[in-house]
Amino acid sequence: MESYENRPEDGIIIESVGDFIHAVKEIDSESESLGSNHIIVFRGQRTSDWSVEPSVFRDQYLSIEHDLLQKPLLQNPNEFNYSMDAFEIMTKYQHYGMCTRLLDLTTNPLVALYFACEAHGDTDLDVSINHGDEEETSYGVVYYKSDYMVAATDQRVKTVSALAHMNLNQVNNIKYVLDELYRKNVISDGDKEKWLSVEGVKEFIDIIQMNYLVRPVYSNNRLIRQSGMFMLASCFTVKGNDINDLIIEKSKDNFKKVFDGEFYIREEDKNAILQELDRCNINEATLFPELDHQLKYIKSSVKGKKSASDFVKYEPVLPNLHEEKIEDRIASAKEFKSTIQKHLNNQYENDIANELKYIIFDCTKNVDWYKENNKSKFIMKITRLLKKRGNTMNASKQTAQKIYEFVVRTAQELSM
Repeated sequence: MESYENRPEDGIIIESVGDFIHAVKEIDSESESLGSNHIIVFRGQRTSDWSVEPSVFRDQYLSIEHDLLQKPLLQNPNEFNYSMDAFEIMTKYQHYGMCTRLLDLTTNPLVALYFACEAHGDTDLDVSINHGDEEETSYGVVYYKSDYMVAATDQRVKTVSALAHMNLNQVNNIKYVLDELYRKNVISDGDKEKWLSVEGVKEFIDIIQMNYLVRPVYSNNRLIRQSGMFMLASCFTVKGNDINDLIIEKSKDNFKKVFDGEFYIREEDKNAILQELDRCNINEATLFPELDHQLKYIKSSVKGKKSASDFVKYEPVLPNLHEEKIEDRIASAKEFKSTIQKHLNNQYENDIANELKYIIFDCTKNVDWYKENNKSKFIMKITRLLKKRGNTMNASKQTAQKIYEFVVRTAQELSM
């Protein structure tokens, strides 16, 4: 019996693209009256077993976030425009796989569905994992959230982004933080004074404890193709009661709870849905403009119609030189000797040609000289001669074989 531990009882199972579009239309109709700045965003993950969190929240990276954000600027200054603010720098880092507090989202539900239908794991895995007598099934998942979008230039976004760049491991009281924000021209002197007051500090705390849906500047083709959006995670914990003693710490959180709901895709339905998405022009090649993804898509989508045979080195098929009987008179016929002599004179110097002629005519005096049991003697004599003339043993054998074959074919042709 299957257990669906990671799927709530009311979770919606998606079995086709049509199912998904119908479900999305229902949630979209509920938010139509909320204004133009209100959007629905989606996030697809290949398995519901995973947590939902920005990459900097994983593996102890949060404690060195300020270093991770600073070192690329120092080592590769030419990659960054001097006018780029802290949020723009993070979006560029996100594109290249650097740890940030940005969570990738999309406004295109079909893009999210594509990512949810990727195979669970780097390679194809079994769709089920055994736990005792139960079998746990892995699901792909699409999370969705209906909320208001803020601009990348919004002061709240600038404030949280600037805090991400700050080292709060040593000095982290609220006065130090606000002084630094003022020094970096993120906030005004008026903001600083207001937020250092008993009446205004709650406003600042609310700003640094909210998460923001931000549409980035579409500075790269991947963002454009994936209709990219970001959730800027704040998660700054504020401790203390007296305003003069308040300290600010970087914290992490699991963002599953901030989404309004989710859709689930069974592992066994993923391939069929990916094929439907491909027909809708949603695939690796359209979502990822980089060449390696383009080539990977072509390789996976264009498959050979028949399996290739194993390699066999070409060897010319020689006629069976011993099937037909050669009349005894042929070897002594003038035409046979003339043909052999002409061939040797065309191929070799006079002295070698004469020695070869002597060996050939001597060998062909014997009855059934062309038979298999006499072949080795014939070839051996010519090989010895050629080797004495400075050829290698292998080259001498090959040449002797060719001469023997020519002699036999000539005799066979004259016998017809």
